[in-house]
Amino acid sequence: MLVLDEATSALDGKTEFLVTEALESLKGALSLVVIAHRLSTISKFDKIIYMKEGSLVDQGNFAYLIGKYPDLAEQAELMKL
Repeated sequence: MLVLDEATSALDGKTEFLVTEALESLKGALSLVVIAHRLSTISKFDKIIYMKEGSLVDQGNFAYLIGKYPDLAEQAELMKL
């Protein structure tokens, strides 16, 4: 199991992309727990847990969550995801 807490928060876009690609390559090899504010960091993961104000709101994949929550959809649109 690999746990990352805001591992990409101080990275530029290119480095974040490379780190995210490396994490995706670990799929199936180990369990990942990634805590992030940037939607671009988590957009390709199988299961995303959406929290707001310290409470669990919902969980699902990226498409499901941005389809259900306008605030997430707005962020995704601004980030061109």
